[in-house]
Amino acid sequence: MTKIMKRIHFFVLLILGTAFFSCQNDKQDTAVKEDQNKIDSSLSIGGTLIIGELEMPRSICPGLIEDVHSMHVSSQIFEGLVAYDPKDLSIKPLLAEKWEISEDGLIYTFHLRKGVRFHDDNCFAEGTGREVKAQDVLYSFKRIANSQLGDYAYNSTIKGIIKGADEYFQMSLKEDVSNKEISGIKVLDDYTIQFELTHPSKNFLNILANTNLGIVAKEAVETYGNDNKIGTGPFKYASLKGNNVVLVKNEKYWAKDKEGNALPYLDSLVFRIVENKRSELEDFKNGKIDIIFSVPAENVKEFIESDIKKFEEKPPQFVINRVPALASQYYEFNLTKDIFKKKEVRQALNYAIDRNKIIEEVLKGAAYGPAIHGFIPTVPQFKDLDLESINGYTFDPDKAKKLLAKAGYPDGKGFPTLKLVLNSGAAKNTSVATEVQSQLYNNLGIMIELELVSFDKKIEISKYGKSDMVRSAWAADFPAPESFLLVFYGKNISPDLTKPAYPNSMRYVNSEFDKIYEQILAETDDAKRKELILKAEQMVIEDAPILYLWYDEILSIHNGKVFNFHINPINHLSFREVYKK
Repeated sequence: MTKIMKRIHFFVLLILGTAFFSCQNDKQDTAVKEDQNKIDSSLSIGGTLIIGELEMPRSICPGLIEDVHSMHVSSQIFEGLVAYDPKDLSIKPLLAEKWEISEDGLIYTFHLRKGVRFHDDNCFAEGTGREVKAQDVLYSFKRIANSQLGDYAYNSTIKGIIKGADEYFQMSLKEDVSNKEISGIKVLDDYTIQFELTHPSKNFLNILANTNLGIVAKEAVETYGNDNKIGTGPFKYASLKGNNVVLVKNEKYWAKDKEGNALPYLDSLVFRIVENKRSELEDFKNGKIDIIFSVPAENVKEFIESDIKKFEEKPPQFVINRVPALASQYYEFNLTKDIFKKKEVRQALNYAIDRNKIIEEVLKGAAYGPAIHGFIPTVPQFKDLDLESINGYTFDPDKAKKLLAKAGYPDGKGFPTLKLVLNSGAAKNTSVATEVQSQLYNNLGIMIELELVSFDKKIEISKYGKSDMVRSAWAADFPAPESFLLVFYGKNISPDLTKPAYPNSMRYVNSEFDKIYEQILAETDDAKRKELILKAEQMVIEDAPILYLWYDEILSIHNGKVFNFHINPINHLSFREVYKK
């Protein structure tokens, strides 16, 4: 990490958090090994775990998940062929118990577990969930490749990778494809399915772990449509009570722990949607919430100082977890607007922002670092990629003024007032936007008007290009740089401006970038692939389709009675082996 990326005001908390996290993880791992042999007497089976969330899930049905809040809930209900280990993000078997890959890397053959059943529901005969078969996997993938579902899940997962998927998608734009097939997916028998790729892919298994590729039952989709909540996971959807999304234990879940004990341990999960982070923190302190995320830095600092003994006890009552996130914070420029069609304008705004001041004074150090090396975060997972060689945007107001003058707006004269849309509910977003508003006015004479809307409305405004700028954040779907470059891929954008665009809501199109991006996906030589990634990243920086802000981090606090809970850089959560003691 470079010196500029050190969190000055939050340094003490970083040390405390790291110490608590490391020590508690050691205690948890030891406790699990010691307690599982005497699970009936020592390990508390059952109980309810309450998780704080800032936003209501927009949809939990695979294929329609576009935000992390929805992903947190959906991934407890639905399962894919493979999954991430929440501890280290390695790929582990899930509905597929094993698989083979051909020598040329083009054929993947998956063998399904026998006896895995969908949740009991009236959509099945006699209300009993039936066994999962290879035909269900085929049906789920055909559904993702059908344009009737939309195109986000398809674009971000199987587009250009599975043979015949693109043709199937294009066909679905014109006709009913329910009786058509994807040439690259073959059901060999009830428990065996085979995928043929268009080219070898280093990330195919990672892609299969995407929550949008959870396996669904045809009966459930035909009964509930896009409101389907019937999966195979450790928890079942129970109800929406006020601001609480309630999941209950799947008593017929297929998985067991290493000692043969049935999973999950918990009786229920509650995702509590909170009004603001301060009230959430109070609920946590009062024992009403077990796990909270993304707590504002000043609140955490105040919390620790007032309850330091609860963090220092052995074992501690409260535990802090903190990891660099595979996520970037930014503002989208709407490139269909005349004001943003000049590259010099977009570059000027980027040079006019003091990101270090935002991190130190507004975020109080709660960030991994300023986004001065592009969109792909300079995190440990990408240590083999020389991202710090990328020339990004540092704070240079003189250069910003020259670029704005070159664009025809000396000292901001004649520059229109811009509207920046951001979602309400997170005070951090408003505080950052207010600082950006101030900096752009002081450094360039540009006026910014802020508009706070609901999270749902913000997404719609973004997708349909209804504002000049929109606050946004991108969290990687899988731990690879390609997941960030996907945001700028232009071939996913319809020329029809009335059609939604996501995640490339800027509607950025650069044919040379698209060509390099496609080469990256097909390249198997690591050295060449890294070279192409850096080239693509530098190209996007030069075009500046976004206002780069900072690289994010994930900070959570959980009750010390919660064990086996892990956070990771892609915010993938699994509660099937979590227990309370």
